[in-house]
Amino acid sequence: MNIQKLETLSSEKLPQESYCEILGAAICLDYYAGWADKITGETLSSESGIFITYIKHESVGIYEQIILWYISILVELTRLEGTKHDNLISLQMLDVAVRVESIRSFACNQMIEICQK
Repeated sequence: MNIQKLETLSSEKLPQESYCEILGAAICLDYYAGWADKITGETLSSESGIFITYIKHESVGIYEQIILWYISILVELTRLEGTKHDNLISLQMLDVAVRVESIRSFACNQMIEICQK
């Protein structure tokens, strides 16, 4: 049995729809597979041949941005009147600060601000 028949049976789509969906998925996978060797950077040798230079690309990433947003939301939750979850919020912020080194200083500064209020 081929993939098209399996997809048609499992999703109850028309065979033409399954074919187009599988073709689109294959094109998408092929596109991203082409980027796999371009993400690590380049290696250059020096004129003397003794040293090797690595060109490295590191992006900030979406996860750091989400975590910064999450900490900001936690800080705003502590400012609400009648909040009874200060202990839980502080534990969440501490957990994030311990696990993610790149935002540790931001999280600690936010915790200091909360403690001073």
